[in-house]
Amino acid sequence: MKIKLLITFLAATITASAQQNMVMYQMGTLPQRQALNPAFMPEQKFSFGIPFLSSIDLGYYSTGFKYTDLIRHSVDDSLYMDFENMLDKLADENNIGLNFETQLLAAQYRFGKNYFGFAATEKLNLDFRYNKILIDFVLHGNGAFLGEEIHPSFALNMNHYREYAFGFGRKFTDKLSIGTRFKYLSGLQNVQTKAADFTLTTNSESYEITGSPNLAINSGGFGEDITQTMSFNDYMFTKGNKGFAMDFGADYQVNDKLSFSFSVLDVGYINWKSDVTNYIIGDGGNFTYNGIDLNHYIQDSTDIDESFQNFLDSLTGTLNLDTLHEAYKAWLPTKLYMSADLKIAKNSSASFLIYNRFQQRAMRPAIAVSFTQKVGKWFEASVNYSLINKHANNFGLGIALRGSGVQYFIMSDNAIGVFLPHKVNTFNFNMGMNLVFGN
Repeated sequence: MKIKLLITFLAATITASAQQNMVMYQMGTLPQRQALNPAFMPEQKFSFGIPFLSSIDLGYYSTGFKYTDLIRHSVDDSLYMDFENMLDKLADENNIGLNFETQLLAAQYRFGKNYFGFAATEKLNLDFRYNKILIDFVLHGNGAFLGEEIHPSFALNMNHYREYAFGFGRKFTDKLSIGTRFKYLSGLQNVQTKAADFTLTTNSESYEITGSPNLAINSGGFGEDITQTMSFNDYMFTKGNKGFAMDFGADYQVNDKLSFSFSVLDVGYINWKSDVTNYIIGDGGNFTYNGIDLNHYIQDSTDIDESFQNFLDSLTGTLNLDTLHEAYKAWLPTKLYMSADLKIAKNSSASFLIYNRFQQRAMRPAIAVSFTQKVGKWFEASVNYSLINKHANNFGLGIALRGSGVQYFIMSDNAIGVFLPHKVNTFNFNMGMNLVFGN
């Protein structure tokens, strides 16, 4: 039962909701675009984001299986879980990601060749890495690996924080604009996996498992009970977990037709000092597992839950699990954008965009080609085709409408996922509204 629950949890994760915002990068009328490259000069003289409504962004990605690889239809149209099909879709290393962001408050003001901006944003992102052998072991047990040494591993990284960003950009020449954003970060919750891999060997005769785990996991902001609900006061006025980051961008106009831009985002970290717990298993944490004798629990008058807890306590002692409370530093995933834009007509352009995301020595690249069309100041639309997370079936679409001082926008890097989220590996959805004034 626990095996099925673990796999079901993984499936639920990818249907819940990582984010490239490749459509938004090309939409020049949106004030939110400066968050992707602070060198882009706002088209409006002043803009104000509607609190909690100016931008709502959610997304997910899975480099391994998608929902329909696991949940399938039988001949009588009933649903069933096809674990073997799901396993066949996995690569040696796989990732699942979740992202949610919402702007709490935002404003920008352009004057002359300069602009200033401020934004407060709530951010939650989660990345779970796992290898195929881990899922294979969970599904089939140790009997499938008699006499073999296997190395299941995983890594969970979760970050929930509030960002206060102060941006400035200037058009230094007719060709070159440069911008930067300085960010004060207030950490809410964090899980950081430094190591979580295991060496397991099954005796071919006795089925006895010998294991040697290597574990180092940090958590911050959860308190003593990870399931405890955070109070409103603690949520709004966090203490002890502070950090800083910055963005940098440049935009260069080669001639009337061609321009290049690039940006580097989220170069920074949070120092986690409040409600910190560290779980570490290092050298000497070997164990041997012979199974659990259920007859012992049935015949013993001791409560089964208590007996099982005693077994877990004994296993923890054998593994030399250290529980510490030491502060640690967690770096943000750094993002990179590089774009070439060709002006086809007065209000039409084509673009080629390269994106990359760096976290713990891993890269998550993506590329996109796009076409953007404007109609006066009131309408803008962008479409793109992208390769994201090793999957090329991504068709993006973004639309922005402006009228009477209000701008509305909606977009997705994979519009198919808006209607069929269970059939795609990558999905993001962003919508919001701004008050905009001046040209």
